[in-house]
Amino acid sequence: MSPPESLLHKVTANEWTWHLKDPAALNPWFFSLKESIGRGTVKKNNVRTVFVADSELGRCFVKYERPNDWRGCLKAFFRSKALAELNSAQILAEHGVPVVEYWGWGRRGTETMLISKALVGAVDARFLWFSGGLQQNERLALLDGLAAFLRGLLESNLYHPDLHLGNLLVLPDQKKFVLVDPYGIRPIRWKTQESFQMLRLAGAMRGELSAQEAASFLIKTGTESDAPELWARIVAAETEEMQRLWPKRREQILSGSKYCTLLTLPGGRIAMLRHNINGAAMLSVELLSNGSEWDYSEKKELPRIDAEALWLASFQLQFERAPQPLLPVLWEQHSDGPDIIYFKKNT
Repeated sequence: MSPPESLLHKVTANEWTWHLKDPAALNPWFFSLKESIGRGTVKKNNVRTVFVADSELGRCFVKYERPNDWRGCLKAFFRSKALAELNSAQILAEHGVPVVEYWGWGRRGTETMLISKALVGAVDARFLWFSGGLQQNERLALLDGLAAFLRGLLESNLYHPDLHLGNLLVLPDQKKFVLVDPYGIRPIRWKTQESFQMLRLAGAMRGELSAQEAASFLIKTGTESDAPELWARIVAAETEEMQRLWPKRREQILSGSKYCTLLTLPGGRIAMLRHNINGAAMLSVELLSNGSEWDYSEKKELPRIDAEALWLASFQLQFERAPQPLLPVLWEQHSDGPDIIYFKKNT
């Protein structure tokens, strides 16, 4: 697999080999890499760090992959994910599908970095939809823009195996969507099934869309299926997936590794703090850790088994995109008495 022809400049620096649109894409952030990562990290897991940096070409995002086991290293040695993503982006661009612009990629052994242009004013589509701050005209513009993007992708006869709101950016006018994670793009093999899988992206919005709005949205994507029936199938598929994933999610919730944060409050009390649907803590951790007062609508004192059941049930409702007028946001666990669940109005 070769780099796209647009990456004409091959540069070797600090044991890294780069293929770049312009060597200026590295200056100055790459030459103070540790500081750049520390200053600009926006997302991180065990193998990938995404950080924002400033170069002579402008602001950019850098995906830094560092495999941490022998399987990952072996896979990275024989097939670079960064290069595969670059080539996926090129295929999309050739088919007229909006995709982020890449400035180059670099490799050192099994480590890789991928540089993409930061889009000024662009917002994560998932964050924007679930922010709750959209006016009706903005909401309709967002849906029209998303439908147009999906229509273009479906007409390209390309398949994205992991299409979701989180890997789409919305430009400021809310009518143009840009794909930021094109990895895995390939020609469609089974049109009916794979088109359905990509249209399931709309299922994440099922808590905010009426059946009529959803049918109108699907018609605008150009689907030839019966829109109301298709929407029912999408909702059913989302529900089935939620049920399949529930055991894993339940464990993540109770361990505080995802969907909520495990805290130690003043006096040694243990508490679970809920995250909102965009992944941010719903209350200030600093405020709670300091024992400061905060505004809640009501609270319930419950035995541990009942408190846990209520806490988990609220997440099941969230994953099902069902309304909750009162939302549990904090679960205090007490060894010498009943636990306390605090509720906040879900606005």
